Amino acid sequence: MEFNVPFQHKYGYIRDDNTPVSYSFNENYQSVYRAGHSTETALLEVYNRVFSATTDKKLTVLVGLDISSAFGTIDHNILLRRLHGEFGVTGTALAWFQSYISNRSQFVKLGRHSSAPVSCTSGVPQGSVLGPILFAAYTSPIGDLIRSFGIQHHQFADDTQVHLTVTLRSSDIHNGLTLLADCTAAVKQWHLLSHKWTPAQCQQIRSHLPR
Repeated sequence: MEFNVPFQHKYGYIRDDNTPVSYSFNENYQSVYRAGHSTETALLEVYNRVFSATTDKKLTVLVGLDISSAFGTIDHNILLRRLHGEFGVTGTALAWFQSYISNRSQFVKLGRHSSAPVSCTSGVPQGSVLGPILFAAYTSPIGDLIRSFGIQHHQFADDTQVHLTVTLRSSDIHNGLTLLADCTAAVKQWHLLSHKWTPAQCQQIRSHLPR
């Protein structure tokens, strides 16, 4: 059964027992589709951290992670389990989400010619209102994973920056780079276990003032 309901009703709804419920699927450092947050505020947050460290004559190493075809890699079963288990979405609201991602197909059209339709067994519609929110909910465990390494991060939908500030001592730099490598490896492993993912882009940036 297909439910055609406004976005805000999918984000906040009346439970079967008439209790109003609302959800926020974003973690603290996820800036996508949040009031008062944007690409600009995400950039300023990271820039402020890097600039403050530079002022203190410390080195900041930042690694940018991007996911290839991010919205198309979401496993529907994992998404629904996460919405239910971690965010408490139940009943009619969960059925709305399940209806939204189920029984979809896609095809390629060029002029008057079209390919045969193919069922979409994973992913959420890119360019949709719900797509980034569902992706944020799906990848919400990443924040806790990164924090477990004592490393700062910021996300905007599928873009993640992890960064670490250390002193200019060679031993601190070595230990910091090792910790950062371990963290990014753990994030990669999480994605490999959660959905089809390949590291599309990874860039390391170092910032510090001259001695």
